Amino acid sequence: MLSSDAGVAGTGAVPGVPTLPDVPAPRIAAALEGLPRPAVRTGFNHAALSVTDLDRAVGWYQHVFGLKLLLGPFAISSDAPGGGPASDIYGEGWQSARIAHLVMPGGTGIELFEFTGPVAERRVENFDYWRTGIFHICFTVENVEETAKRITLFGGRQRSKIHQVGPESWFCFCEDPFGNVLELVDQTFEQLFTPPPGVEDPDAC
Repeated sequence: MLSSDAGVAGTGAVPGVPTLPDVPAPRIAAALEGLPRPAVRTGFNHAALSVTDLDRAVGWYQHVFGLKLLLGPFAISSDAPGGGPASDIYGEGWQSARIAHLVMPGGTGIELFEFTGPVAERRVENFDYWRTGIFHICFTVENVEETAKRITLFGGRQRSKIHQVGPESWFCFCEDPFGNVLELVDQTFEQLFTPPPGVEDPDAC
């Protein structure tokens, strides 16, 4: 395991070994020796969103984005059989929650949580983008404008204007009815940010 005081970079690169700013490359190579190569099997697995009304949230994500409900809603609690892992994750003050598992086309999941003990509260400021951590999730949609209209029709809101990115792509920021910030874009991440053949500088696109 690499320690936080592993040293200072610049002691020589090791072919095939990724670099870290504060860790000498030979030490990284030694730590990785014999370990399986890290790999993502099937891409991004799921995102979990906290909501204040689970039943409404399930219907909202089904109607707006066409997600499929796989499991739930169901309840978990700290004193019920099987509640141990959740208590370990959420800590001593956690008591209970309701959960639903939905899935997008392609297999990426959305977990919806309504915490009931303590009771879920909507954030006063839900877009602290300058603080570390996740500050939005993004959906690839067929039509950004039409999806933004569906979001507002079903009780969410459009946070930004629709902006162009690249020669033929559009995006905007919205919110679900519970204050979770959602980006809409009409191309995949790879389509958006892979430079055209022969172009090495993305800013030149």
